[in-house]
Amino acid sequence: MLLNLSEKPSGKWEKKQYYEAIKQFGTVEDIEFPVVPANAKLKEVLLLSKEFIALIEPKIRPNERTDAIHIAGELTFCFALIYVLRLRGYQCITSTYQKETKVRKDGKKISRTKWISFRAFV
Repeated sequence: MLLNLSEKPSGKWEKKQYYEAIKQFGTVEDIEFPVVPANAKLKEVLLLSKEFIALIEPKIRPNERTDAIHIAGELTFCFALIYVLRLRGYQCITSTYQKETKVRKDGKKISRTKWISFRAFV
């Protein structure tokens, strides 16, 4: 199982990303990413990460190659979460993207990101 804890629900992923997740992990379950206030103190961010660890642990097996948590979003929250989860043996991954920029004839730049792969946090 892949738990998706990111600001982008799996239903909005590119087809290639979704199918690769199914191929590697069997199923995908979304956990809504929290709002992390910009003015939150570090202690508040750490408490929030503890709450999410408590949500994650009953759903996924540590040290299991077919289970992972896809994490992407506010950096201090993600770092706190990944740090503890990795210490406990959970596989944490994120997505890599390639930015493609094209310049139209009128000079306007059009950018889009293309999903490339999953990458593990170490």
